Amino acid sequence: MKKKYLKKRFLTALAFLQSFSSDGQIQKTPAMVKDGLIAHYPLSGNCRDESGNEQHALPFNTLLTANRRGTSNTAYHFWGYNSFISCPLKNNDFQALTISCWAYWNASHLQGAIFFAGLSSMDGFGLIVGDGVCGMGDRVCLLLGGNPGGTCGAWVAPNPIPVHQWVHLALVKKDNDWRIFMDGKLAGSVTHSYNKPSVPFQIGGTIENKRASIIGDISDLLFYNRALSDAEIMTLYNR
Repeated sequence: MKKKYLKKRFLTALAFLQSFSSDGQIQKTPAMVKDGLIAHYPLSGNCRDESGNEQHALPFNTLLTANRRGTSNTAYHFWGYNSFISCPLKNNDFQALTISCWAYWNASHLQGAIFFAGLSSMDGFGLIVGDGVCGMGDRVCLLLGGNPGGTCGAWVAPNPIPVHQWVHLALVKKDNDWRIFMDGKLAGSVTHSYNKPSVPFQIGGTIENKRASIIGDISDLLFYNRALSDAEIMTLYNR
């Protein structure tokens, strides 16, 4: 009994000490934007939705790996072929939407979906890696389905993706207005119509094209039913 009591006291003291930073200041719990949150996938050992809305996802041909902080089993690795997470969320009911995640690439010359809802030849939208004209490349692109082959370059990032480095990405939609953020900062915006998706969200790849999987990792995925502000995107980046 005494040993259990001492162990409990030790663990309590250790947790208290870990709450301080190296300069002696108390560390604050990272802020979380909760207003409008409809799904949160920390990807901590599984694809359960931790928002309370029970929008649980299913992984296919993926592997658990470490996240940006080096914590094991808190991200999913995608192999580049027939590798994705199937998410039940569809955008048919949302005029506004925000999607946020962290992504890591093992290669720079790719063609794969970071997240996408729909069938690219018919409908839908999402962020992909490619060349902006539906080929392999090294840029983050906004893909809007509906035209033959989809509009792969509705927006194309001006700079290549950084390889072997975690990047925070956010897509903010309000009606036909789109804003894309990278590492908390606005990377670009565009106004473009699209056809509402007929297939729910897929993460890291697509059901439609087995070759449209990224070679890399994704963690801490969030969906909101509203357009987050620039300040709220920065809050998510700083979590």
